[in-house]
Amino acid sequence: MKILLTLFLLLSIFSSPLLARQKVISVLKSKDVIPYNDALKGVREELNEEEIKLGVIEYEIAKSEEVVNEIKTRNPDLILTFGLQATQLAMANFKKIPIVFSMVLDPEGEGLKAERLTGASLDIPVKTQFGELKAIIPKARKIGVIYNLKENEHIIERARQAAKDMGVILKEYPINSIKEIPKVEEMDIDTLWLIPDTMVCQRAVIRHILLSSLKRRIPVMGISPAYVKAGALMALSCDYEDIGRQSGEIALMMLKGESSSDSAATVPRKTKLSLNLTVADRLGINIPKKIIKEADEVFGKW
Repeated sequence: MKILLTLFLLLSIFSSPLLARQKVISVLKSKDVIPYNDALKGVREELNEEEIKLGVIEYEIAKSEEVVNEIKTRNPDLILTFGLQATQLAMANFKKIPIVFSMVLDPEGEGLKAERLTGASLDIPVKTQFGELKAIIPKARKIGVIYNLKENEHIIERARQAAKDMGVILKEYPINSIKEIPKVEEMDIDTLWLIPDTMVCQRAVIRHILLSSLKRRIPVMGISPAYVKAGALMALSCDYEDIGRQSGEIALMMLKGESSSDSAATVPRKTKLSLNLTVADRLGINIPKKIIKEADEVFGKW
């Protein structure tokens, strides 16, 4: 399958004595999609604050080997990646150059660990998610989650602690195949929390879960605005531009001599709330007007 990789060469001239010589950052994107472009905009804003002049050279090619060779000829001081594929490509081919990733979900679960590697993840802390859920549904007590045992056990471990700290019960439904996904009507829950899971988050599966949840009057917390538009009550998503700014901040720190251990991978510091008021009305949930006004995206009328 054709892999689309876009290579940006950022030639950086620092007026600060901290970085006296010219610096080069090679930037790889796994795909040419709006979220990645938004994050790149955030990176550029962050670098511009340091008065870095950006000269952008864009390449669209079919073979990753050509991208690798192109980067090697530039001999960059740092590689900035957008997306999992780009990060894995950089890790596999550049053993000594520092790498800062951006727009990667669950880097720990994807095995993105190396001394020279750090970045800005898309992982919204579970406590933040549960906190928003409780603000909208104060009576939420039994929060259910369906997950692939092999893929997401480490996420559920964090969720268990968050649930305990917040005084709610996490009802776990681990599965090893799609056939094991439980019926919503048979789950002992009052709220369903969806997480990024390759088995659960398939279009047909999600469609069935959302329809069943509406019939049983179970509110669902999705993972993106698309889920809310499709029938989930709410979702928290990332501010992609700010994810880019976080990546830019980390890149600058590493260029100034800090190691990846000094610049630990970050979690999103800004989130966006999406609400479906039509679903709320159907479920008999009265969302506070203040929360509705502060939401970033609202489906339905109020």
